[in-house]
Amino acid sequence: YVSWVSRDNTKAGFLYADWMGAKLPNGGKVVALMGIAGSSYAEDVWRGVQQGLGAYPNIEVVGMAYCDWSPVKAKETMAAFLQANPQIDGIIADGGQMGLGAVEALLDAGRAIPPITADDWNGWLRIAKENDITFLAVSGGCPLAMTCVDLAVMALQGQAVPKIVEYPIVTFEQDKLDEYYRPDLSDQYFAINELPEDWILQYYGK
Repeated sequence: YVSWVSRDNTKAGFLYADWMGAKLPNGGKVVALMGIAGSSYAEDVWRGVQQGLGAYPNIEVVGMAYCDWSPVKAKETMAAFLQANPQIDGIIADGGQMGLGAVEALLDAGRAIPPITADDWNGWLRIAKENDITFLAVSGGCPLAMTCVDLAVMALQGQAVPKIVEYPIVTFEQDKLDEYYRPDLSDQYFAINELPEDWILQYYGK
């Protein structure tokens, strides 16, 4: 490859776990919803989660499943976790789509929504606002795409490009929800991006 552009996915998982530990100072039972089994992205995130939870021995992971970043699969999985576990104090979801599925399962079961991790997907931010959810959002990879295109153009023009570009991770919680949530845009919008506003309105406006 000419240039590798990514974020530190292990760090993302660590941030999920460390935030959950702070939310559950007395310990508790949590479940984890990860992406695609075997993908380096999902495995790195899960590794980070495990590393982070190592500092919180009173937190027990009572269920972990790969849900392919699918709200449908996450809802089915969460429903099964709820049947098997009368107590779930937190949900570590690697992505807003899976967070949405988990919340739908909780609402269907009439269960309270515990602290949950997700990302900056607008669909997640919408349901978080509608249900006053305590959450941590960790930015996904949307800004990476534009960086990749810019570097590709530079390389084709014969310009030197860095071999590795690590994109910074942005996090925010429910107190910043109104700063990032865009009710005027579709669920498919991601809040952390570098797109011009006219592009955002053109492609994500309702």
